[in-house]
Amino acid sequence: MDSYKKHKFLLLDYSVLTGSIVLSLVLLFTANNSGKTSGLQKVGIEVLGFAASPVQDFKSLVRVRAKNRRLAKENAELELDLSRYKEAFQENVRLRKLVGFGERQGGLSVVPAKVIGRNNMPGVKTILLDVGSNKKIKSELPVVSGEGLVGKVIHVTPNHSTVQLIIDRNFRAAARIQRNRETGIFEMTGKGFGVLSGVHHRVKIIPGDTVITTGMESLYPAGFVIGIVDKVDDSQPGLFQNIRVVPRVNFTRLEEAFVVLNDYRMNGDDSKAGKR
Repeated sequence: MDSYKKHKFLLLDYSVLTGSIVLSLVLLFTANNSGKTSGLQKVGIEVLGFAASPVQDFKSLVRVRAKNRRLAKENAELELDLSRYKEAFQENVRLRKLVGFGERQGGLSVVPAKVIGRNNMPGVKTILLDVGSNKKIKSELPVVSGEGLVGKVIHVTPNHSTVQLIIDRNFRAAARIQRNRETGIFEMTGKGFGVLSGVHHRVKIIPGDTVITTGMESLYPAGFVIGIVDKVDDSQPGLFQNIRVVPRVNFTRLEEAFVVLNDYRMNGDDSKAGKR
């Protein structure tokens, strides 16, 4: 396109130049009659002016367009750089929080990991981490984040681990209400929220109560947040309440997590949970 425009400019320039030469010759051979040529000279000057002006305007327009394209390209490059800088800043903030979280865990030995894949089939919720047996990861280890319990490792390769999330339809965990220490079983319903079952209808449960792991089973440490009580229905017949729980971790935004390595065997000792 640029070569075509340059070729067009040259043709226009040559046309104007040729016209100027022809007119100059005419004026040269008729210069002996100033009266007759004065009008012709005026006409020639006007013709040359009209012929040259569009060429110069067109050249200016093309130069402006070229400059605009260059500026647009530079602006796009700057926008991309700014986006990368913003992402690097956000990652730095997240990693600082993770470092602080790891330091707060005291006796727990944790391995930081990045989420590099997701499985969002209906009812089946897993993620893929960038750590595996090369980092001493093995099946059945719990996975947590700064927000709470993420899930457990179910498959390991040398460099990667598959984690079953607590929002998977087959996930179960012993849980308790942090405020009054009442225990139950947390499980997902497949409708975007879970339920805490096994809590007697006479026990007072309040929306906003925090649901945490008990540590009674050998898999999950005590005191990690599972979710928040969203709704309580104790009007149904039977001994137990229908307690709806919204998971605390935002799994759509989860980018980093910790795999807990300890074989801690809490055996119901949730002394840490009471301090959280």
